[in-house]
Amino acid sequence: MAPLAGADDVALALGLEDADALSAAQTLRLGGLLARVSREFRREAGRGFAPGTSTVKLLTVAGRVRLPEPVDSEDDVATVVLTVDGTEPDWVLDGQELVLEISGRDLWSGVSVTVTYTHSGEIPDDVVAAVAAIVARHLTLDPNLGPVTEMAAGPFRQRLADWTNGTALLTDDDCVAARAYRYPGSAIIIQKP
Repeated sequence: MAPLAGADDVALALGLEDADALSAAQTLRLGGLLARVSREFRREAGRGFAPGTSTVKLLTVAGRVRLPEPVDSEDDVATVVLTVDGTEPDWVLDGQELVLEISGRDLWSGVSVTVTYTHSGEIPDDVVAAVAAIVARHLTLDPNLGPVTEMAAGPFRQRLADWTNGTALLTDDDCVAARAYRYPGSAIIIQKP
């Protein structure tokens, strides 16, 4: 998959005009960092942010399922098949949700359905900015720094931030920002008579 930000986006995050203003050492590290940060951001977000066709298996909640990637119209949804008996229910697109019916009645909660749909996958500007900022932050670090998180000299101790650790790719705040794009899970409430 293509990175979620480009070299010029990272240069802007560093306060430079464009990617040509990056140092030779930063340019060498840029491609690998963009790929790694983009992969981790996608993993935390639970989304690909890429155009294409996806097939997902979802559980209904009160006759609805929410598609993980944005769709533009009902024409983008190819098939909706019940996993249990292989039938195709009637459905209507309501924003990012499919409202599912069988014989004119809403499908009950907890039914597994398989949906094949086409999505635009446009990358939001906030995601591009976040990924560029993360990569820019890592480009400002010395790659030979190693995983030091605490330094001590005599009675003095200094604890470094987690993002200065060579092994920490995303900080806790970065993970929270990525998870804001995650498919929100719904709690299934079953009431007994």
